[in-house]
Amino acid sequence: MAGSASAAVPGAKGFASARQIFATGEDGELAYRLQGEEWVDTKEGNQFRSTTVRKDVKVARREQMTEEELLIFHRQQYVLHCHAMQCAHLSTCARVCWKECVRVDDFLTVATHSTLD
Repeated sequence: MAGSASAAVPGAKGFASARQIFATGEDGELAYRLQGEEWVDTKEGNQFRSTTVRKDVKVARREQMTEEELLIFHRQQYVLHCHAMQCAHLSTCARVCWKECVRVDDFLTVATHSTLD
């Protein structure tokens, strides 16, 4: 019994070998479990990002539509304003023309009456 420690204990070599096999199996199981957790984390992260992007796209579309509607509204208001200004200008021109016509008519009436007398 003065030899090595493994010779002193019967089956020590088999025990070390079995322990190594179990350790390797545990390492493989641990690696498999960690890989599964990593896969789940990655999947959940991707789902979260996809959901967030979809929501952001919806919000961006809504805001863009609102801005476009405001732009259309302002353009319509501008067109109406220009039309109103044009009508006001035409109205002013019509009044001036009407006054000129009345003045000419009055002149013709006076001239006609004076020649008849």
